[in-house]
Formats: sequence, structure tokens, C-alpha cells
Amino acid sequence: MGLFGKREHDENTYEAVKPTLAAKDGKAHVAMLRSYSTWTTTKFHCDENYAREVDAVLSGMQDDGYEIVNVQHAAMSSGTGVGVTTTTTLVMYR
Repeated sequence: MGLFGKREHDENTYEAVKPTLAAKDGKAHVAMLRSYSTWTTTKFHCDENYAREVDAVLSGMQDDGYEIVNVQHAAMSSGTGVGVTTTTTLVMYR
């Protein structure tokens, strides 16, 4: 991972998720992450903030010995205002 420059808040992103992770017991578990992402009108766009935050979580989990089995996401419209989308990311890990 690590395609984007690391920022100080990226460490805090994983620290917010870490207490919710199941113990490493060989079984598959899931973590559901929700974040806001920006809406775009361009044909192709990389949401660097979303990618950086999810990457920080995945990297932190792997550094702590978790195996990432699968990552899925879904974007949903949000009632928070124009130009903002809620993105739900489901991380399956072991």
C-alpha cells in the first residue's frame, strides 16, 4: 500500500479503529468503516483523503499482524450537504 504521502492524522485513523478489532484467533472478522468523501464531476478522480485514511487502517492492521482477506466499499448519498458522499468500507480480516 502506501501510494500516498503519510500524514500525522493517518496514525490517529488506525488508532480509532484498533480498539474495535477482534483478537487474532484464526477466524475471519469484519470491520465496517464509514467516512466522508468528496463528490466530483470529473470522469476519473482519486479521492486522496479517503485512500490515505483507508490505507492507514489497512497498513496498521497488517503491521499488527492481521491478514486482510477482502476490502469492499459502497458510496451512499449523504444528508450532510452538497458535494459530500458517505463511503462505507467493509474490511474482512483474520
